[in-house]
Amino acid sequence: MEADENTSYPDPAAYYADGPATLPNNVGGHEGVYEPDEVMDGITRACSWLQSLISGIEARRRKDRCVETECYNVHKARLETVKTLLMRKLDYEVAARQAYEQKLTSTLEQRLGGMEATLMLRITELDKAGSGLIEIADTHHEQAAVVHIDSFGRIFERVHADEPAESHSRG
Repeated sequence: MEADENTSYPDPAAYYADGPATLPNNVGGHEGVYEPDEVMDGITRACSWLQSLISGIEARRRKDRCVETECYNVHKARLETVKTLLMRKLDYEVAARQAYEQKLTSTLEQRLGGMEATLMLRITELDKAGSGLIEIADTHHEQAAVVHIDSFGRIFERVHADEPAESHSRG
């Protein structure tokens, strides 16, 4: 179902001010069918919330027939905004964050053959059982091999993963 030009998408900040810590599956009641391009495929397949945001841009692009460069800039600006909001949700200490970043970066480099990840989003899902992580990464024109798993052991997706999923769950 394509979005029309009057479809509005809520500000992602609304979900992070005093709202729920988890991401909604259906932002603003929109359930779009996303036709991925090469650069965004790994990101949108990994997170339905981002997919919902981007599918609205895609629908407008098909309708308006704007040039590729303009649409890429819209994608980039929207993803940078979401990335900033998600990073604000990380509430663990700096030392732990740095250790985790080093481990994740090393894992990504091994799986990608040394390629540098150009985009990495991290979501902290807070609940009574503890926190879980979803890692999303994308490389220039290639999808990263990243495991997505939360504190309940649910696997969201593995994009081109060469290894079994590793759980970040406690207990």
